[in-house]
Amino acid sequence: MDRPYHAELLEKYTQKEFRGRVNSEELSEMTSMIATAAQEGLREYHCCYDAGRTTYIAYVYVGHSEYQLVKLYQSGDWSGENPSQEAANLSQWLYATTGGIGYLFADDNSCHCLKDY
Repeated sequence: MDRPYHAELLEKYTQKEFRGRVNSEELSEMTSMIATAAQEGLREYHCCYDAGRTTYIAYVYVGHSEYQLVKLYQSGDWSGENPSQEAANLSQWLYATTGGIGYLFADDNSCHCLKDY
């Protein structure tokens, strides 16, 4: 699901635990970084076994109700980082906002920070 549609994202995330609120100015500042972070890919490497996976991701709107998945950070059996400073800023913000595992879903200046099970 690297290029999901709006309806698919709503279905995937609407039943998740809501993790917090952010003000609109902070949200606008943070979501403006997604497009730049999308220009870099996640550089993954294998580091261990049976460590599970924690991934920070964002979605950027690409048109026609379609979104592009942007991997910002991942740890676990396969770990990796997106080398852009914007991805690092978004990952740190997600961690601080959600208290751990979280997703940033940006759509028309709205954001849902969620806990993934």
